[in-house]
Amino acid sequence: MAQGAVMAIEDGAVLMRALDVAGDIEVALKVYEQARIERTARIVNESTEHAKLYHFDTHEQFREAFSKKDPAEDRAKWLYSYDPLNVPLPLIAA
Repeated sequence: MAQGAVMAIEDGAVLMRALDVAGDIEVALKVYEQARIERTARIVNESTEHAKLYHFDTHEQFREAFSKKDPAEDRAKWLYSYDPLNVPLPLIAA
């Protein structure tokens, strides 16, 4: 999905916010981890699935697999609309 640099920028923004709201570094890291884990896991899973789409044996298999997906529409719903400066941060007790 070519999202490595974007993930690093998002990580930095969310970590900055977590450090601002947490009482200490340990809590900030837990807040950061919880805020990022679902999104980063989805990107890894989507990337793995997407990579499989390019390794079919025949043109027909490739065409069939892509006919069932609309990557642009799907990504617009969750990938490109993410705002690391406003994503809710979880409450974690110190």
